[in-house]
Amino acid sequence: MSIRATATSGLATLVPYTDGVLPELVDFHARTLLPGGRKFPTSDVGVSDGIAGHVDGTAVVLREHGAVAGYAALFAPSIPEAPGWHATIVHAPAASAEAAALLWERTVAAFRAQHRSTPSFLRVFASRDHPAALHQATTHGFLTERTFHARRRPLTPDDATPTAAAGLTAIEWDEVYARGLAEQVRHVQYVAFLEHFGGLSKSPSAWERHLRGAVFAPELSVAVLADGEAVPTVVGVLLASRYTDDSAGTREVQAHADYIGVLPEWRRRGVAETAIRAHLAIAAGRGYPAASLGVDTVNDAANRVYERLGYAVTGGSAALRLDA
Repeated sequence: MSIRATATSGLATLVPYTDGVLPELVDFHARTLLPGGRKFPTSDVGVSDGIAGHVDGTAVVLREHGAVAGYAALFAPSIPEAPGWHATIVHAPAASAEAAALLWERTVAAFRAQHRSTPSFLRVFASRDHPAALHQATTHGFLTERTFHARRRPLTPDDATPTAAAGLTAIEWDEVYARGLAEQVRHVQYVAFLEHFGGLSKSPSAWERHLRGAVFAPELSVAVLADGEAVPTVVGVLLASRYTDDSAGTREVQAHADYIGVLPEWRRRGVAETAIRAHLAIAAGRGYPAASLGVDTVNDAANRVYERLGYAVTGGSAALRLDA
């Protein structure tokens, strides 16, 4: 379903996204504290990267009282491991219920028109601290599929000295490239996330897009090598981003761990902790005030590790699903 004409509800207006409105979307993110946070930077490149790849004609911008109050875009399934459609739906907490409803209605309608009766579903992620978004999801028939903790850890000078488990060495991203280990890193990410919720394993093409995208922060990312191997062997990875967190009512840019992956045969041997401590050391050295990550609320083993390493729960998000 393409948005070819303006849609309105009261003082709210929905218009097609074009490159010409991008500066206004950047300004929207710069001036608006949104519940939860975002991984992409507040820039033309960052915001456009978050919309890139949407189904043609489904990206829309919400205006209320003449100013941008939100936007949305619909994305088709990209890999067999993740067959569902997904959408980005963003609106300011101050947006009226009528304006938010207009944005959700149009996105759901676009999904129903696009999937062409093939059994499928639409997934949207929303902060659990954004009651207006959760209300709209419920109103439009979405059910909560999974919930996630947002965890934060303050950084101190003591974190700048990393520790590694016996038999393991953490290396930074420039060394990953220098030693030709990027494909090994991709393999670990792919294997580690094969059974993860949402189909997060990255194919070679998706991997290359991730490395080139605005979200990936190579300067905060690490790989873990097994010592004593005849050839360098990557057994764990931590791929990072720079997370803009507005959840406390103020803005904080954090070092964020997006993917922490370990080869199955190397689990419970200190690989993940070695990767995290190296990541924390880099972030502390670069002056970040805090580190963060997201984790499934039912992943008890991971939550115990993060709790022990000082990551406290500060909020969370929900995966919301609408079946066709």
